[in-house]
Amino acid sequence: MSYQPDAICNRDVFILIDQSGSMTKRDTEGRMRRWDSLKEQVMSHVDSILNYEVNGVKISNSIRISLFSRNRVKDEKFRVTDVTHVENIFIENNPDSTTFITPTLKDCLNEWFENYNTSKTQKAIFIIYTDGQFDDTDAFEKLIQETCAKLKNDSIIKIIIIGVGKEIDEEYFERLDNNTKNNVDINGNPCDILLFELANKVENIINLIQKEL
Repeated sequence: MSYQPDAICNRDVFILIDQSGSMTKRDTEGRMRRWDSLKEQVMSHVDSILNYEVNGVKISNSIRISLFSRNRVKDEKFRVTDVTHVENIFIENNPDSTTFITPTLKDCLNEWFENYNTSKTQKAIFIIYTDGQFDDTDAFEKLIQETCAKLKNDSIIKIIIIGVGKEIDEEYFERLDNNTKNNVDINGNPCDILLFELANKVENIINLIQKEL
């Protein structure tokens, strides 16, 4: 798929991080926890996003980071303008509980839609890091469907799920991807806004986003 080199710029960026208990696991004996290894990857991705620009135009000057686990929206909504802020988020928070994504994603989408309906310009990128299946799959799929129905086309929003750890169920996420491919936008046209990729295959987050655009 072709894309304009600057299609990635001028976007609101939201990062959602799985804080469920399984993030304490170690994929290799003696190695760091998933939570700690993910910190390194998220820091790298945030650094790339905040520093990328084309002809003086950046993707975004800040990123909203949210943690998700329980079936509710957490009070903390971190606004990151420097990669060092990411390290503090991981250090000050520890994994626990389950893997409910929908309340947090919906909260992020609501924030973006409110701003977009005002400005009519700022598109969005949502990046979700998780090491397992969502506990609210049906609600997640419904949210994606409802989101597509509000968009003029599928270039306005892209939601990228990055699978973390060796226990990631690729078949589950392939089904999730397939189940959301038949959604339509506000005009009834096909609207595919979801992508899944394994963390160990993401060499460059910018290239991954651009490929989707």
